Amino acid sequence: MNITIKPALYAIILVFFIVTTGCQEQQSPKTDKRARLVANQNLQLKKQLHEKDREIQRQKDLVIECKDAMQAQQQQHERGAEGMLRIMQSLVEKEKQVQQLEAQIEELQSK
Repeated sequence: MNITIKPALYAIILVFFIVTTGCQEQQSPKTDKRARLVANQNLQLKKQLHEKDREIQRQKDLVIECKDAMQAQQQQHERGAEGMLRIMQSLVEKEKQVQQLEAQIEELQSK
């Protein structure tokens, strides 16, 4: 009796696998459609990500350009400030020379 149960058990298991495999094949079109939808979504998301990466790079480049322009303006401002400082120093020296010359004129007039 034990010998007749094993083949029947194997047959039941085999039929179960065949039935479950057949069920999976019937669901396959829905699964394929869903897989295509997910794949299309992934492609769209990759495109969007690529576009965002390009935009980020453009923004980084713009930041670098702005920093460079700001640094150039700062250097120009410093040069202008240095020029003003030199002019002011020159004016102070000229004022001292004027005072010395006025003192010499007064001294010469008093003689």
